Amino acid sequence: MLDVRPGEDGAVETEFYALVVVTRPDAALPVIGPSCVVRDVLVREGGELRTLSRQVTQDRTLL
Repeated sequence: MLDVRPGEDGAVETEFYALVVVTRPDAALPVIGPSCVVRDVLVREGGELRTLSRQVTQDRTLL
């Protein structure tokens, strides 16, 4: 899921849910980490979108 909305002063605010998967060259199987919600504020700079801020909140309600 990715939610994108207009923010203040022309910024773009996004929110998405991510699952962390850790892989190691010497490990046969990946390790599933905690899922998290990521909130970004993006701004336009030189015709590109750049990350102004990022907030990552781990979802540890079941751990």
